[in-house]
Amino acid sequence: MQELSSKLEMFLKINKKKHEAQADPGATTPPYNPWQV
Repeated sequence: MQELSSKLEMFLKINKKKHEAQADPGATTPPYNPWQV
């Protein structure tokens, strides 16, 4: 279960970063897809 929770935590952190980037009017980078290799 530890590995799963750490992956979920990482996913939430990435989501938070995405929301912060979307809230930033100066952000022109495309949304980051964590599942893309």
